[in-house]
Amino acid sequence: HFYSQSATTKLDIASNDTSILLKEAKILTQQIFRPHQPILKAGVIMKNLQSTEYLQQYLLKPCDAKKQQRQDRLMQTIDNLNNCYGNGTIKWAACDLTQKQNIKTNHLSPAATTRIMDIPIVKA
Repeated sequence: HFYSQSATTKLDIASNDTSILLKEAKILTQQIFRPHQPILKAGVIMKNLQSTEYLQQYLLKPCDAKKQQRQDRLMQTIDNLNNCYGNGTIKWAACDLTQKQNIKTNHLSPAATTRIMDIPIVKA
């Protein structure tokens, strides 16, 4: 049996920092997750996006400029490594690295390559 659930949040300060976005996504997932009910599909919708060129500081939540610069350098380094060595070279620990990306592998041929004669013919 399937169930449908949704959750939303608004960031106090606009961010393109993956660690912040993953933290918020984890909180939202915990709100909608039901034990023994597998999540088949999940999505993220980001609204009211703005350029970092116009990023405004939030008066009620002080920002440590040095910490923010370190975090920006980290994000840039990860992006540079992934651009240089291939997407996914550096991944976040919050992402399940043990699960195969190709979920539907139960119908794969055991052969390294498939011969044309092994492909079933289906007629309507």
